[in-house]
Amino acid sequence: MSMALGTIEYTLGASRVNCSGVSWTAEELDTALAGPVASLVFDSEGTADIAALLESVPGTDFAGDEIARILNNDMLPKDWEVGEAIAEAYLTHHRNSYFPWPDGRDIRKPKSSLPGADLIGFHKNNEETRFAFGEVKTSKENKSPPQVV
Repeated sequence: MSMALGTIEYTLGASRVNCSGVSWTAEELDTALAGPVASLVFDSEGTADIAALLESVPGTDFAGDEIARILNNDMLPKDWEVGEAIAEAYLTHHRNSYFPWPDGRDIRKPKSSLPGADLIGFHKNNEETRFAFGEVKTSKENKSPPQVV
């Protein structure tokens, strides 16, 4: 599923380090949230992979109810998690970037956040592949750029 390009609201920085903010119409945002962003927030692919793997190891004491409880986590995502997923989906769809490992797989406690860069992956620029990392700031402030930037 595709993600709308949106409207660039601001750009800060220079050269290889920059900052920008993007806005979408309500319809464009709803489409992104229901598609590529939801896939990242809930790690649908990873959950399906783990469920398939666990089907191949029946009879273990660890399998069963506890695994089902973990895989069927019904906690609502936090604003920052959605913000990071929006940024990742945008960079994947519009900036030729790839983030191979979802951060959510490294969280050991459901209410915690991870230290370090929010997005870690790769960016392909013509024939060159570069290391890419990003810090995502999520704000409800109706100001461009928001104070958090």
